[in-house]
Amino acid sequence: LDVMNDFRQSKIQVEADLEHWKVKYENLYRDFTNEKFSSETRKLEAIQKLEDRHKLEQRMIQESALEEAKKDMGKIEKHINKTNKELLESMKKQKDEVVKMKNDQRRLIDENKMYKRDMLINAERVEAYAKRQSDLNKKLKEMKCEIMLQKQSLRET
Repeated sequence: LDVMNDFRQSKIQVEADLEHWKVKYENLYRDFTNEKFSSETRKLEAIQKLEDRHKLEQRMIQESALEEAKKDMGKIEKHINKTNKELLESMKKQKDEVVKMKNDQRRLIDENKMYKRDMLINAERVEAYAKRQSDLNKKLKEMKCEIMLQKQSLRET
C-alpha cells in the first residue's frame, strides 16, 4: 500500500508539476505573443517614421531641385536671348553682304556683257584689218611682180 500511496503521491506531484509548467508555458507564450506583437508594432511604427522622413526629404530635395532649375532656366534664357541677338545681328550683316554681292554680281554681269560686245566689235575689226592686210599683201605682191616685169622689160630694151 505504501508503494501505491507513494505512486499516487508521485502522480499527484507530477500532475501538479505538469499543471505548473503548463501554466508557466501559457504565461510565457502569452508574454512572447504580446512581446512579438509589441515588437512588430514598434517595427511598423519605425518603418512608418522612416517612410515619413524619406517622403519629407524627397519633397525637400524636389523643391530644392525645382528652385535650382528655375535659377538655371533664368540663366539659360538670358544666354539664349543674348545668342539670339547676336545671331540676328549676324544675319542682318549677312543679308546686307548678300545684297551687296548681288549688286556687285549685276554690275559684273553688265560689265561682262559690255566687254563681250566690245570683244565682238574688236573681233570684227581685227577680221576686217586682217582682210585688208591680206588684200594689201596681195596688191604688194602684184606690184612687186609688175615692178620686176618692168625692170626686166627695161633691161631688154
